[in-house]
Amino acid sequence: MSSNIFNSGGDEKNKDFANKVDTHSKTLVTIIQRQKDIESLLENIHEKIDLIDHNAVADFKKVFKKTKDVSDDISDLKSEIKKIKDFNEKLSKQLKLFSTVDEVKKLEKYVDLWDPMQFVSRDELEKELEKNRKKTVDQIAKIIEKVIK
Repeated sequence: MSSNIFNSGGDEKNKDFANKVDTHSKTLVTIIQRQKDIESLLENIHEKIDLIDHNAVADFKKVFKKTKDVSDDISDLKSEIKKIKDFNEKLSKQLKLFSTVDEVKKLEKYVDLWDPMQFVSRDELEKELEKNRKKTVDQIAKIIEKVIK
């Protein structure tokens, strides 16, 4: 008798059984190798997902910061636009206080008509009045002297 653990009778049956065990063993080794390959691929996929997740978070932070910066810039622009509008309103009110071209032309006509350069100053008028008063007093004195004589 042979010292085979699969000793069930015939040599041919043992060989057939050994072939089947060998085939199943090879198949099992192949399946285990494929499982290890798949686990390795899954590990790589997990690493890539973690990397993508990390990059996505970093990109989200960048986009969020840029969005916040743009929002702040828009707020600043709104404030500046409001200041400009307020300034324009004040300027418009001030411009309404200015004279129109027609008003200036009317004033120019009146000034030309009055000719203020020909006006007499107060001092000049007082001097002339004093001269005339003295002349008048002298003339009255002469007339009175003539009448008395």
